[in-house]
Amino acid sequence: MDLKNPIVSAIPELLQMPDMSKMLDNPKHLPAKHICAKVGKLITQFESELNQDSEVGMSLAGLPNGVALHIREISYWNPDIIIFSGLSSDGHPAQLVQHHSQLSIMLLAVPKIEEKAFRVGFVAADIIEQGR
Repeated sequence: MDLKNPIVSAIPELLQMPDMSKMLDNPKHLPAKHICAKVGKLITQFESELNQDSEVGMSLAGLPNGVALHIREISYWNPDIIIFSGLSSDGHPAQLVQHHSQLSIMLLAVPKIEEKAFRVGFVAADIIEQGR
């Protein structure tokens, strides 16, 4: 093998794998993870202003007035899906699965539907930290 040939001498460099850790921290490569973290912070901030009889809910564009999702968990499916899980106003399980580029929600103070108002912020922080 002729190592003086520029093509042959470039092969080891071409075969090196990219540094995946840099890619995983880049919002451009995994936008859902980074958007989920930002939404989690916004929810935590919003919850800090609620009284003990209210919890955070969200209203979705295109749904009838009065339809709110009582958020219980935020998660993501990399690279591009954000998932909001929770309960409808009448206590039925509900889930919104949305592409990150279509994300448009309105946070609402909604009356608690259980004995104690649920706080999503702590759940969101755990999910983001664990990378789910």
